[in-house]
Amino acid sequence: FNGTALNGSNWTTCYDWRLSTETGCTNAGNFEQEWYTSSQVQVQDGDLVITAAKKPIDVSIQKQAKTFDYQSGMINSGRGSTNGSVRWAGTYGYYEARIEFQKGQGIWPAFWLLPVNKEWPPEIDAMEFIGSKPNQILQTVHWQTNGIPQKSVAVISGEPDYSSGWHTYGVDWEPGHINWYIDGKETRSYTGPNIPDTPMEIIINLAVGGLLPGNADDTTPSTNELRVDYVRVYQAPSQARPDRKSVV
Repeated sequence: FNGTALNGSNWTTCYDWRLSTETGCTNAGNFEQEWYTSSQVQVQDGDLVITAAKKPIDVSIQKQAKTFDYQSGMINSGRGSTNGSVRWAGTYGYYEARIEFQKGQGIWPAFWLLPVNKEWPPEIDAMEFIGSKPNQILQTVHWQTNGIPQKSVAVISGEPDYSSGWHTYGVDWEPGHINWYIDGKETRSYTGPNIPDTPMEIIINLAVGGLLPGNADDTTPSTNELRVDYVRVYQAPSQARPDRKSVV
């Protein structure tokens, strides 16, 4: 994340299902409190900086008026809109990001992979952080069986407070197994027939509220920051697509 602005060749700032009439986006299925806007995404001093702020905004989402209490940001290597072009997507490989975030009730940063064809599940979560549980990181894989969503979640409790500084989060997604890492140490391994095999895009977002962390309250800071030093993808030559960059 060099320079003074986000590289639009690599990243967009919304989910792929955003309508062209919408100037931001949210994950409505999670009942989150934030509306993602590009203004909350900055590049400063070699870092990506995403800021969640308590700034209510009135928008029209899916042609319905709604007020969101927070404005926040995300980056996505996929389309960023229903009919947009894919920046980068890959199948298998090692995905790593060096990230720093803050705690707080309802704060929900994540680094994850989502199918570029917009058919969910599957999903691979390299990390999720629940702001009210600073000693935990969630590492998850989602799939479906007979049309019913399934998931396997591991709760990692290796630090007294993951929000106290920078950490490196990685996931090695291969045929037949997925391994997760924090600061270079393997923290979980998953094997089985449900390993995703469809091209996935990369998402890093700073959500506020929703089904998993619960809503923000009076104790939640009015501003909260997520910083990313880098995102890297390593793939074997047989995995890299010739029409896509193999490193983001």
